[in-house]
Amino acid sequence: MEPVCVAGVSWATNSSNRAAVIIEDGGTREGPSGVPARRARVAAVVSPLDDAEVVRLCTDGSQAVVAVDVPFGWPKQFARFAQGWSPIIRRDRQPPDLDGFCRRTTELVVKNEVGKQPLSISSEKIALSARSWMELVHASDLYGRVDVGIGLTGQGTHPTIIEAYPAAAAAAFSSAWNLEDLAKAYRKHADARRGFVAAVLDGLGIEAGAGGDGMLDGIVGEDREPNKADAFLAAATAFIYLGRIAGWDVRRPGDSEKEDTPKEGWIFFPIRAGDAGPPPGA
Repeated sequence: MEPVCVAGVSWATNSSNRAAVIIEDGGTREGPSGVPARRARVAAVVSPLDDAEVVRLCTDGSQAVVAVDVPFGWPKQFARFAQGWSPIIRRDRQPPDLDGFCRRTTELVVKNEVGKQPLSISSEKIALSARSWMELVHASDLYGRVDVGIGLTGQGTHPTIIEAYPAAAAAAFSSAWNLEDLAKAYRKHADARRGFVAAVLDGLGIEAGAGGDGMLDGIVGEDREPNKADAFLAAATAFIYLGRIAGWDVRRPGDSEKEDTPKEGWIFFPIRAGDAGPPPGA
């Protein structure tokens, strides 16, 4: 395999609460006794993260994929209803049901398949974070670089930008390696987060990097400070999206799900290679 770098971004409205993790893969190299050695490593942990640095990550070509933890769109039914609503004029369209109002198709997939419920862009505070991301996408004209499960609309663009959801990645890895107890305490307690991240690094065959335990500490952060670990899980998702981890793939939309992704976006999350995805024609 050729060398490659990916980035995971934990997004927030306030740049001081953002983080990025870079994973690099120097390509296949032979280890002792001819056995392929670990080749991937965490190259950098960056926080805080201002707009200019995010734009650089998304445009300078150093990364093959940038995975961002923020909603890329609104629920289709919510957007259609809100556009036609008036408080003084009766319309034929009644308010959507709760799922239609609050949940994108991709969020319902995540809930059904990994048991995690992303925050709703239409009914929760994450809307402000999503707005700041969309403002950056527009100002920097990043549209053609975004993959929502139907390929890129731009030609020759690099890197590819995808939406990730660290909680879904954590659930997938927890199920694979029996890390549920650590995952439950992941957001609040640094010790549990350290054990969880170390286990995921080991399971995916990714080294902590030149800093060793120091780099691991950088990912883990303090109690109630999961943003850098979230960025690591987003980066791991990007790495799997590229097909760099044997035995793993990402959940991609089926045919019927693709109808909604241009408006709503799509959350890519890790699945075991060969696990059932959408049924044929779905």
